[in-house]
Amino acid sequence: MEKERYFTKQNIFSVAEKIKQAATIRRENQIHAFSAKDAILLVTDMQQFFLNPKSHAFVPSAEAILPNIQKLISCSENNAIPVIFSRHVNDPSNAALMGSWYRDLLSEASGQAGIVKEMHTKQHLIIDKPQYDAFYETELLQIFRDAEKSQIIICGVMTNLCVETTARSAFVQGIQPFVPIDATACYHYDMHLGSILNLAQGFTHPVLTNDILEKCKA
Repeated sequence: MEKERYFTKQNIFSVAEKIKQAATIRRENQIHAFSAKDAILLVTDMQQFFLNPKSHAFVPSAEAILPNIQKLISCSENNAIPVIFSRHVNDPSNAALMGSWYRDLLSEASGQAGIVKEMHTKQHLIIDKPQYDAFYETELLQIFRDAEKSQIIICGVMTNLCVETTARSAFVQGIQPFVPIDATACYHYDMHLGSILNLAQGFTHPVLTNDILEKCKA
C-alpha cells in the first residue's frame, strides 16, 4: 500500500473531527475524566527515521501533527504535567520478533534515531524503548508509580503501532490513556481510523488536541 498524506496543515482539523465523530458513536466522549494533575504527556518516537522525507519509514502525515504536539508540550509545561519523549531504538539483542518483521532496525548507529529539532527535549526526560510498547523494558511504569500519576496523554507516531500498543498497555496497568486524534499519525487513513475505533471500544475516549488544551485551562 502506498503511504497517504491524509493529514495536512489545511485539513487536519476537519479530518480529525470526522474520526472523532465516528469513534464517539462507539463510546460516549468522556474528556471530563481528564485531570492535568494526574497526567503525564508521552511524545512517542518523533524521530528522524519517521519524519525525514528521505527515510523509507517517513510518515507523510507526521508533519501536520507537529504543531499540535508542540501545543501539548507547551500546555504541559504551563500546567506542571511531566513531559516524556520516547525513542524507538533497538538492535539484534533486544529487537526480538521485530528483527525478522522489518528489513532493518532503528539502531543508534543509523543516524536516524534522534528526535527532530522541532521537539524541544532539553528540559525533559527521554526514554529508549526496543519494542512498540513504551512500558516494555523501560522505566516508564516506575515513573508513573513514583510520581503517583494515573493518566497518560500519548501523541506522536505511529498511531496503529507504538501509540496504540502503549495505550493498551497503560490501560491494563491501571493508567488511563488519552490519545489525541490530531496529534498522532501513521501511514494510512484507514489504519489511523481503525486504531482510534479500536481504542474507543474498550481503552480510551476519542479526543482532539483542543479537548486536552481546554481542560487544562479549566
